[in-house]
Amino acid sequence: MKKHLIKAPRIKLSGFSLIELMISLLVASIIMIGVVEILSKSRYAFKNNEEISFIQENARFSFDFLSRDIRMAGYKGCASLTTTIANTIENDLEGFISPIGLQGFDGETENHHEYYDGQVSTHKGVDGAPDSIIVRRGSFEDEFELKEHRPASNALDLWDVSDFAVGTPIVMSNRDCSAASYFIVSGGGNDSITHGGKGNCSDTLLGNISCKQKQNDDPDAAAEYTATGGGLKKPYAPGSRVMRLLASAYYIGDSTAVPGVPALKRETIVNDGGVLTTRSEELAIGVEDLQILYGYDSNADGEVEGYVTAKVINDKADPEEWNKILAVKLDLTFRSEAELAFNNSGVEFQGVAVADKFMRQLVSTTINVRNNRGGLL
Repeated sequence: MKKHLIKAPRIKLSGFSLIELMISLLVASIIMIGVVEILSKSRYAFKNNEEISFIQENARFSFDFLSRDIRMAGYKGCASLTTTIANTIENDLEGFISPIGLQGFDGETENHHEYYDGQVSTHKGVDGAPDSIIVRRGSFEDEFELKEHRPASNALDLWDVSDFAVGTPIVMSNRDCSAASYFIVSGGGNDSITHGGKGNCSDTLLGNISCKQKQNDDPDAAAEYTATGGGLKKPYAPGSRVMRLLASAYYIGDSTAVPGVPALKRETIVNDGGVLTTRSEELAIGVEDLQILYGYDSNADGEVEGYVTAKVINDKADPEEWNKILAVKLDLTFRSEAELAFNNSGVEFQGVAVADKFMRQLVSTTINVRNNRGGLL
């Protein structure tokens, strides 16, 4: 039997040539590079916006603290710069506590106050080392009306219940604005406190006196103490104002919350179990520099003649010169939390090359010191 072989139809197979394959890979690579670039830029834009928000939030928070405190520097009720002052606080923490409303330190040429000098950042910005400022004022948020002053027992009766514990620093102004006093609460509580005794060098609240004046061995100083009211015990009038004394120093230091990041910090007085001391507080991270200029009324005409550094005022060696500061100009440099630039080649801030990749922003404001202007602004 004869067998016939049936030939299957020839199927023509087609595919990519080498050139077509190479072109396809090239097109796919270009598309992938574009996708990666878009994702990278989107991620950078998101991180950039996140850091801008970080800076803006910290700027608002920082200026809120500084503006409120500096604007009210020297506040002691209706008392003015010409008011008679009796300061009987025995431990003024090396001058940290004072009737002078504010005092600055030029970080480039001066040491800061000893209670926080070692905590100030050593980083130098475009304008040099950071400055610092101490602000002192009565607390209008924690202010009470006097019901009766009983000098014989050193008692101050208030119309309302306060939280003034023993050891609390107090500033008080007479109803007619003629006098003010600084003292430490030595006893009592609730709606009646006492002055004099522990923490105070005198139980006199009316008179132009101070502990240093009383403790001075110079006979002339002792005579002046007596002549200006040091030996008198006159009562404050009902309706006088009694308030907590606040004193805070603002400076730039290293953050304790986020290591390696600079922060705006403050050193503030606290009553630690009846003992007056200071405590460090961190206000806002990412604050790299603080530069301060002071609007100085050198001829007492009620107008700023020019803005000067703290050293210009401190060199006059008269603390009363700080009462001639009518405005404070703040320049704060804020830094991003993370590095943003792809490299640090050519990165500049304020026209000066920087050796890192952080975003920076300079924010400035000028604050009127109301109580050095007679409380008019």
